Amino acid sequence: MHRLLDDWLTGYLEYTENTEPPLSFRLWSGIGVISGALQRRCYFKWGHDTFYPNVYIVLVGPSGTARKGVALGSARNFIRAINLSIPANSLSRERLIQYIGSKDVRRTYLSTDGGPVEHSSVMILSPELVVFLKAADIPLLSDLTDWYDSPDDWKYETKHHGHDTLSGVCVSMLGATAPDWLPRILSQEAIGGGWTSRTVFVVETKGGKIVADPDEYTINSGLEKALKHDLQIIYNLRGEYKFGSEARKAYTSWYQRYREDMDQGISPIQDPRFVGFCSRRATHARKIAMLVTASRTNSFTIEEQDWRRAVQLLEDVEARMPQAFLGVGQSKFAEATETLSQYITVCTVQRGGVRRTTLLRRFMTDIDSWTLEQVEKWWAQSKTIEMTLMVNEGGDMFYRATYPMVKKYYPKMSLKDYEALSSDDLEESQAHSPKPEQSQETSNRVVPLRGEKSSS
Repeated sequence: MHRLLDDWLTGYLEYTENTEPPLSFRLWSGIGVISGALQRRCYFKWGHDTFYPNVYIVLVGPSGTARKGVALGSARNFIRAINLSIPANSLSRERLIQYIGSKDVRRTYLSTDGGPVEHSSVMILSPELVVFLKAADIPLLSDLTDWYDSPDDWKYETKHHGHDTLSGVCVSMLGATAPDWLPRILSQEAIGGGWTSRTVFVVETKGGKIVADPDEYTINSGLEKALKHDLQIIYNLRGEYKFGSEARKAYTSWYQRYREDMDQGISPIQDPRFVGFCSRRATHARKIAMLVTASRTNSFTIEEQDWRRAVQLLEDVEARMPQAFLGVGQSKFAEATETLSQYITVCTVQRGGVRRTTLLRRFMTDIDSWTLEQVEKWWAQSKTIEMTLMVNEGGDMFYRATYPMVKKYYPKMSLKDYEALSSDDLEESQAHSPKPEQSQETSNRVVPLRGEKSSS
C-alpha cells in the first residue's frame, strides 16, 4: 500500500504544531505511537539476540505547565485509530497479567515464511504514571523489566501457587509524570537498574507554544487522515529489520567509540543513577533506529540516515535525563554535578584547573558549600575530578578534570596534550608562593566546546 507522507513523525509534528506541549514531548509521543503500532511483528536479529521495537517512554515535567496530558491525548487519538490493546490505567498487577493473556489481546499473524506466530502485544498509555505504577510496586516494576525484552514465553506464579505462561509478550509504554511524583513511584534503591535503565525519560521544565485560543487554529483534517492512513500501513508491517551497508559501518564506528569511552569512565550521562541506562545505550539506539525507519519507509533496511537520526534523538534526550530524578535521593545533585564538572573541565584546559573559592564565587547564586561537598563525594567516587589541598592557602582546594572528563568535552584532545596542560596556581601554592587570582574577565572566559565558535 502506498504511503501519503514522506515521514510519519515529521507529519505528526506538523499536525501537533499548534498545541502547547514542547517539541520533545510531541516527538517522543509520536515515537511511542509507532512503537505500539509495530508490536511484536517486527524484530531485529543481532548476534544471538533478537530485539523488538517496543520502548518505554516517560514524559517528565511540572504539573499544569508542561502539558504532558495534551501530548498523550494527541497520541491516544492515533493509537485508537489502529485499535491497539490498551489496558486500564489503574489495574492491579494480577489483573494486568490476566489482560495481557486474554483472548482479546492474543493475536496470531503469518510470518514471512508463512508460519503462524502468536503474540500478546499491548500499549500502556498512562497520563498519570503514579496511578499505574502506584507506590514502589516492586513486583510490577520487575515484570516490566522482564517484558522489555519481549520473551517468547514468560512464566509467572498465580495466586493459587500454580504457574502459567504468556506467549510472545510485547509491552510498549508511553507515560507521564511530574518529577515530584517519582519519589513515590520509585525508591532510591530502584533508581539506576531494572525498569529505569530500560526507560527513556523525556524531561522538560516548561511548555512549548502558547495557544491562548485553540479555535484560532484550524485542525488539518487532511493531514490527520493521511497520518492515520500511513499508521495503518506501519501497523501492518511484519519482518526483520537489518542494517544497510553504510548504516552498519556507522553503527560499528559509533559502538567502538561508545565502548571505549565507557571503559575510560566517560559516560554520556554523568550521573551514577544512569550507569544501567548507559550500559544499554546500544539497545536503546537500535530500537529507536527501527522506529524512525518505520516512520519513513516500508523497507526493513535501516539506512545510515535512520541510524544517525536515532543517535541524535537519543543524545538530545540524554542531556536532560538526570533532571528526572532531582527529587530522588542523591540524584538531585546531578544538574550541579554536570554544570560544575563542565566548568572545571574548561578551566583545566584554560589554565590547568580552578580553586574551590573561585568556583563558589562563580556559582554563588546556584550552589552553596554544602551542595558542593555532596558533589565532591561523587567526583571522588567516579574519579572524574582530582582534588588537591593547596598549601598555605587557608585550606583552599584545587580542582583539575581528569583526562576521561576532558575527553568528554574535548574529544580531539590527546593524552599527550592533556599532560602538557599547566597548573600554575597549584604549582605556585605547593612552592609556598601563592599567586594572585586572575581577573574576573579571564576566569569567566569559556573555551569553545566540541567545535563551537568562541565568542571572544
